[in-house]
Amino acid sequence: MWPFFCMVGFPAMFAFSEKSLKVNFRTKHIVLGSFFLIWLLLLCLRNESVGVDVEHYKNWYLSLQYSSFDKIREGNFEIGFCALGKLLSLIGIDFRGFLIINAVLSVVPVYLLYRKNITYNPYLAIVMFLCIGLFTMYFSGLRQILSMAFVAPAYKFTKEKKIIPFIVIVALAVLFHNSGFVLLFMYPVYHVRIKAFNSFIIYAFVIVVFYVFKAPIFEFLCSLISDYYSYSTTQTGAVSIFIMLLLFVAYSFFIPDSGSMDDEAFGLRNVLVFSTILQIFAGINLLAMRFNYYYIILVPVAFLKISEYSKDEYKKLVQLAQLVMICYFTFYYFYKAYTGSNTLHVYPYEPFWSDVL
Repeated sequence: MWPFFCMVGFPAMFAFSEKSLKVNFRTKHIVLGSFFLIWLLLLCLRNESVGVDVEHYKNWYLSLQYSSFDKIREGNFEIGFCALGKLLSLIGIDFRGFLIINAVLSVVPVYLLYRKNITYNPYLAIVMFLCIGLFTMYFSGLRQILSMAFVAPAYKFTKEKKIIPFIVIVALAVLFHNSGFVLLFMYPVYHVRIKAFNSFIIYAFVIVVFYVFKAPIFEFLCSLISDYYSYSTTQTGAVSIFIMLLLFVAYSFFIPDSGSMDDEAFGLRNVLVFSTILQIFAGINLLAMRFNYYYIILVPVAFLKISEYSKDEYKKLVQLAQLVMICYFTFYYFYKAYTGSNTLHVYPYEPFWSDVL
């Protein structure tokens, strides 16, 4: 587990070398950069046993050079992913190189997203990211993490109200994983504005309605994409993330001064609410969790952005809450790493050279 302790420990050391949570510009980049660099190295240097689906992808990749494109598509992999794999195999890139390129293309956009949009307390953003159900996915879901890389430009074009480039980005995301179509909702969700005093009641009512009718709503939505997915409504144990998101939603309405919030803060609060609604369905089917991956990436960004507008009487409470969250999420990440189900075979970490030593 020592590689993961380094991945978390180095950013923590740099972050807490400052006297304040509001680290300076240089320190923010060091904190984020050290985490993403070590994480990227872990992805690039991992043994093929790390990640439950990696062996399956290896068998697929090794067959590419001698297979026609139509034959490749028989595996039901998306056309963009197949084209990337075919191109890399034709120019002589081995599977290790494919894993490295996949990791770089998937991780760097997330780093750039956080670097640009997180202005303070980057260590909290890191440990939140580790605990919201995304981190281990990057060691196994090679297709979807490539699709999720388009969250960063999709968010950029959404903020800038550039609808045509946004649609192009969503189309590219779908080429790597069919679930990428869910990014289409980002643009309208972000730009909805309900600034009334009772907006919390409105959003709370929407969440309750979706929760009460989650099974029939989910079955209807899945029927629209049944060509790609089979579905069943069974309990999945995703309740803890849902409760966490609910608390973040309540925080986003009661802690900040809504009168001083800018458009980005309102937009990110909408994204946070939408992610919470998607997580309702994750409680009955793992497919819905795949949909929420595209939005849950933005949860740390949303939380910290909204915190910037905390009411004066809550500023010390917010600082205390963030310190508690740092301690809790750091502990929780390692607790789950040691005691969790490890369904994606990420822990313990094994480098690629472990097979020959």
